[in-house]
Amino acid sequence: MTAVAGLVLVTRPVDQAAQTARRLRAMGHAPLLAPALAIEARRLAPVARVQAVLVTSANALASLPEPLRQHRLLAVGDATAGRARAAGFTDVASAGRDAAALAALATRLLDPAAGPVLLAVGEGHGVTLAAALRDAGFS
Repeated sequence: MTAVAGLVLVTRPVDQAAQTARRLRAMGHAPLLAPALAIEARRLAPVARVQAVLVTSANALASLPEPLRQHRLLAVGDATAGRARAAGFTDVASAGRDAAALAALATRLLDPAAGPVLLAVGEGHGVTLAAALRDAGFS
């Protein structure tokens, strides 16, 4: 009989599942790959004026037009911040945790009166974060 105590279901997209599986094996777990997500980058049209870009996933970076790399980017976590730097963003800050921490970081570092922020998230995601930013006065 085989023990399954360390079995971990990995639902990440196919192109990201292998890396997650390697990390899980290194921690002593047995990954079971069952991709349930498909990430499709949608190109954004150039944005006229934003004071910062906020991302909740490194997957959002591929959708951002080149000119936005000149703006400050606030990332949900350290891995996303690292990928943003690798993509050419130079002014990057990490919230180090989750969407609530990202909202707190935005209110600490940005001024609602300085202009809108661009929240780059997957379709149907980021609703709570957008509401927190609106509550803080951002548009």
